[in-house]
Amino acid sequence: PSYSPSYSPSPSTHRTHPRPRPYSLPHPAGTPYAPLPDGNLLAAMHVKDGAHSPPLYGTTFYLMSGTPPFQLLSISPKLCLSELSVDLAISATCALQFVTGLVVEPEDNLALLSYGQMDRQMHLAALPLDALVAFAKTHVLGDDEELSISDCDQAFA
Repeated sequence: PSYSPSYSPSPSTHRTHPRPRPYSLPHPAGTPYAPLPDGNLLAAMHVKDGAHSPPLYGTTFYLMSGTPPFQLLSISPKLCLSELSVDLAISATCALQFVTGLVVEPEDNLALLSYGQMDRQMHLAALPLDALVAFAKTHVLGDDEELSISDCDQAFA
């Protein structure tokens, strides 16, 4: 079925006929793609740690090429959005965070994020775009003929 903003499944059909999505991911969990000046796309995805009960959620950012076949280029470690100057992605503050919105303003070097925390609160954050893109490039993915390059690996070499 085509996407219609007014489509609302009845409770009895929701389990067997989920709401159609305007994008191709079967179970989207992240933000829409934000185009960058270099032609690549920046997005965030949720990462679930099911080893805990209840599960913990974090956010990673990734870059994709802006042209077909839209290859995944790189991915970041988990990001902790906190008012503290230094906070770890495994801290209580970051135990359940998920970015839901992403808008970039390249001319202002700004990335605007909306995110949920602890399934109770919504927040907004403004981050330097160049720093967020650099963070998303932490783990560079190679093609089949090339090894992947990671700043994490290089730090311990």
